[in-house]
Amino acid sequence: MGLTPKPVHTDPTQTWEDLDSFLQFTFSEGSKSKEPTVAYIDPDKYVMTTEEILQAGRDNNYQVTLQPDGQIKFE
Repeated sequence: MGLTPKPVHTDPTQTWEDLDSFLQFTFSEGSKSKEPTVAYIDPDKYVMTTEEILQAGRDNNYQVTLQPDGQIKFE
């Protein structure tokens, strides 16, 4: 018996809780550095729409930018 094909996960699986945990960790750890903290996410991995993520970021005092490659930058 050989290997079966590697699973390809195309359905978004990340939620608001996952995004919040990632950003809280990144920005709390980043505050220990002298460099500005920046985080990038791939919105395709989240169940929320890109616009929902951008708006939530703005509503919560992040500077958010949609990058040309589709990533969202949080500052």
